Amino acid sequence: KKTTTVINGGIFNGTYAMYTTFYKAEDSGNTDITINDGTFNGTSAALFLYNSKVGAAEFDAAVKGGTFNGGVYAYIKNAEDTQVDLPVISGGIFSVEVNEANCVADFIPVQNADGTYSVKPYIASVGDVKYVSLAEAVAAGGEVKLLGDITLTAGVTVAKDAAVVLDLNGKTVSLSEAATETSALITNNGTLTIKDTVGGGKLTYASSIGNTGYST
Repeated sequence: KKTTTVINGGIFNGTYAMYTTFYKAEDSGNTDITINDGTFNGTSAALFLYNSKVGAAEFDAAVKGGTFNGGVYAYIKNAEDTQVDLPVISGGIFSVEVNEANCVADFIPVQNADGTYSVKPYIASVGDVKYVSLAEAVAAGGEVKLLGDITLTAGVTVAKDAAVVLDLNGKTVSLSEAATETSALITNNGTLTIKDTVGGGKLTYASSIGNTGYST
């Protein structure tokens, strides 16, 4: 029988703040758990999701937000009785670094200024290298391809003597309204070419005080 758990908030304290064990065989039906928010304080682990039945099917879990103080684990045992980490995390704040194998495809743990970790999506690539920051991708130079829509909290600068090709790839780049008071969306001090290989891509900028979105 299928069971579904959705957590949208609350405070969970304990040795294991959230401890969910799935004894699930292939034919026992789906088991879903989604965590959108909440605070999880665990002395041994903040979150522990696993299926200890050897050869069991993967369970359906998603960690999209929340604050996790303690380790985070999600895995199953395969037919060879080997632990296999599951990619279930796409958001949240974590006191310890998350195992990248537990992150959803194209998401990665990133350390914050206060020492905690967030899980963020890659938003641009230069060749085979992916970046969670458009500014870092532009600083690398070359052809920068957007991988998703993004709202910047600070403008992006093309350095003097740098050559950058920005492929919008059908995505939208915008600047937060607060940032428009002090920054252009793009400041070009080098050579910048903008293209859109997919179509529908946009650079959007709305300043309440009349600042420009593009500066050279």
